Amino acid sequence: MGKAVSHWRGVYEARYRDIRHGVFAHKGLDRAAVNDLMEKTNVDEMKEMFGFLHALHLSLQELYLNGRKPDLTPATFVLPPTARPIGDSMKAGERVYRDGYDVLFGMLSATRLWKTVDSEIPRDRPTFRVRVR
Repeated sequence: MGKAVSHWRGVYEARYRDIRHGVFAHKGLDRAAVNDLMEKTNVDEMKEMFGFLHALHLSLQELYLNGRKPDLTPATFVLPPTARPIGDSMKAGERVYRDGYDVLFGMLSATRLWKTVDSEIPRDRPTFRVRVR
């Protein structure tokens, strides 16, 4: 477990920590610096890291609550998330993707939202619209 945590911590510190600190937490970087940081990122690597973190969280929870041996098999995410039967919940990474998608599209102007984006929204999943005022 320690080796896996060390590996992903190294990946986070090398590529994503400065983005978290300079873009999302403190907003102290200009556009050029943000672009330089974002060029180092990889979506598939982030999905893999989130899958590992999901597995780590569940493993530690099960170890604490039930004494089960940790299983660090990374979770796989369905992106974009598809509609699921009632009672079958999405993984945290899938909810983050869905909610982020909906918020970002909700920030578009109403005219653009209805004319261009509406055709781009996947129809195989529920859509949540945010009102633009």
